[in-house]
Amino acid sequence: MSFVSVPAAGTPVLRDTPQHIDAAARALAAGHGPIAIDTERASAYRYDDRAFLIQLRRHGSGTFLIDPEAEPQATRRMAKVVNEAEWVLHAAHTDLPCLLALDWHPQVLHDTQIAGQILGAERIGLSGMLEAYFDIEVPKDKGNADWSRRPLTDAMLNYAALDVEWLLELLEHCLDDLTEAGRTEWYVQECAHVLASASPLSANDWTSLKGLSSLRGALPRRIAHDLWESRDTMARRGDISPEAILRSRDLVDIAGRADRDRAGALRQLNSCLHHSRARMKPRARRHMAELLSDALTSETQDLETQQFLPPRNPTRGIPDHKVWPEEYPRAAAYSEAILSAADDVADRLQIRLDTVVTRKNLRQAAWSCWQAEDSSALDGADDPIAEWEELLGEKWSALGLRPWQVELLLDAVTPAVAAVYAG
Repeated sequence: MSFVSVPAAGTPVLRDTPQHIDAAARALAAGHGPIAIDTERASAYRYDDRAFLIQLRRHGSGTFLIDPEAEPQATRRMAKVVNEAEWVLHAAHTDLPCLLALDWHPQVLHDTQIAGQILGAERIGLSGMLEAYFDIEVPKDKGNADWSRRPLTDAMLNYAALDVEWLLELLEHCLDDLTEAGRTEWYVQECAHVLASASPLSANDWTSLKGLSSLRGALPRRIAHDLWESRDTMARRGDISPEAILRSRDLVDIAGRADRDRAGALRQLNSCLHHSRARMKPRARRHMAELLSDALTSETQDLETQQFLPPRNPTRGIPDHKVWPEEYPRAAAYSEAILSAADDVADRLQIRLDTVVTRKNLRQAAWSCWQAEDSSALDGADDPIAEWEELLGEKWSALGLRPWQVELLLDAVTPAVAAVYAG
């Protein structure tokens, strides 16, 4: 295996002027075939997940590194070229939001990570797939670097360019393997789903806070709301990561602690803000502490609003699956049969189960089966197998599974469900 740290054509220059970016667009337009694209972002350092570097490569054109922050208008003009081509990305779901925000949108999306998943690759990261297909090793040490800082070092420029250096060739090999395995249509459906599901980068709100679902009371949720809003305002104004001010897990922990230990919650907040990576000014720390104090002394009527009350039905009425064996044994029986059959499908195909279906979606199907049985919906059915197949197919389609996934699952799962019902 050979280690490669510099692209074959040498270190590309960073294009950060309108003239250089327009020239790159003309060169890409003169090339042929799909365009390999990657982005480097800096959400651990900056307010959002926008792109601070875009890497592009096309046959007949070469590799280009674009600075979209330095010249956003010139970068948007490139859409006239890139939007007419098919794109090749690796883990496209991470890059598409910031690209769509620049009005970039592909005609067709290719994702080599999806190809690796469907082919059952042991390692689906780009470096792992490059090793498997080309027997080369590339640097892996700068993915979490601060790509918003300038100037970028030659090592960073090389690292970024290598992310698209072999992407077009990797796609060709993957497509050949998919054709040989008879899985091309699966791949096409998955890539189309990722593209259709993507949306431009947008501002979050407090309900997107990771861990919020663990806060069930109105007071903890009011505290989470107020702290999140304050943190977001500071982060946006300073263009810094909200996590650098107050980590989300600490924010949720403080909000949850307030119900049982108000003084402790205040101490914890002050401690977290004192050790903040953002080096907050005393005035900002006092402001957040005052928000917490005000929330802790809120009147009951101020809390009992839809804004702070938790969702009434966050799990669509399905109890925690851990209680099924004891409280809903028939649902547990369906779940066990469905999971076993789905596992057999994944084993036979030699791919990960979550490439075919998530365990959550399997459990939701099992609960629907139990509900159908409990309501006697299938009593007297002329063809129970067909009835089960229709029920499961409709359920998984409604949950967003692609046709190839539904078809694979129905073939294996329907007989297993029918056997549980008959038993």
